[in-house]
Amino acid sequence: MQRLPVPTRGMLNKFHVHVSGYFLRIDHVVNECRTFAALRDALLPRFIRAEIRVKDAERFLEGAATCTL
Repeated sequence: MQRLPVPTRGMLNKFHVHVSGYFLRIDHVVNECRTFAALRDALLPRFIRAEIRVKDAERFLEGAATCTL
């Protein structure tokens, strides 16, 4: 039977302190990507059908910019 090293609780706490910020950032970026994908999916078909123009979309996005992630 082969033994595996097990970190102490102190080592685990130090690791958590160092990496928890990275996980928070990853969550933020994932949410941001979902937001951008939703905006793309909502606006692109309207651009293609010429239902809206870039200026109209800019006004639409100004309202969406107030959302927080």
